Amino acid sequence: MLIRALLFDLDDTLYDEKQFVKSGFIKVAEFIEDKFKINKKDFYKILVDIFNSGLRGNIFNIALEKVKVAYEEDIIQSMVKIYREHKPEIELDKNTRSLLIKLRRIYSLGIITDGYFKVQKKKVQALKLEELFDSIIYTDEYGKEYWKPNVYGYKLALRELNGLLPKEAVYIGDNPYKDFIGAKKVGILTVRVINQNGEYSNVRLNKKYEADYEIKELHEIVNVLKALK
Repeated sequence: MLIRALLFDLDDTLYDEKQFVKSGFIKVAEFIEDKFKINKKDFYKILVDIFNSGLRGNIFNIALEKVKVAYEEDIIQSMVKIYREHKPEIELDKNTRSLLIKLRRIYSLGIITDGYFKVQKKKVQALKLEELFDSIIYTDEYGKEYWKPNVYGYKLALRELNGLLPKEAVYIGDNPYKDFIGAKKVGILTVRVINQNGEYSNVRLNKKYEADYEIKELHEIVNVLKALK
């Protein structure tokens, strides 16, 4: 079957999500400096160090405790709000943009992304992806229960791309916990990008959760597509 569409995950597939994290941390650090007179560069470094340690919950609480600040829950809520609502300073790698432009000449392109709608929308806008993609599915628009691995986003993307059949599409993502199982249930071929410094680069699950193909860099998708012809 001829492949007609390529569907992509967003974070850590099309761009390095650490860009967004650090962009948000900068704004949070500025808020803390204004609020508590703590040097924003020092606080930013604390946030990054905690993140790089692998922790993904309560980063703001731990950072405030490290600088010995007495805080109420409303401060944490403000930090989270600033992080989520800031205008991200992120950009698409020029090689990725060039790749997408080339692929767009042959295939319909789509994105299926989880995460809070307003946050993901700002990422897409900052990366200037709307001009490159024919369909962008924000699963959060329909409710958190529709986040991957729910099959809804994959089916909706196919419908938006002129009602393509599942076997006419390839899905490319990075997270084996949720990216591929839903796509495979629908009947879409799957490709996992295993970035060396990616969040899930060392994660290995059983065959049910893993992709049909693996690549180390996004540009290698071209080789997979050639093999499928």
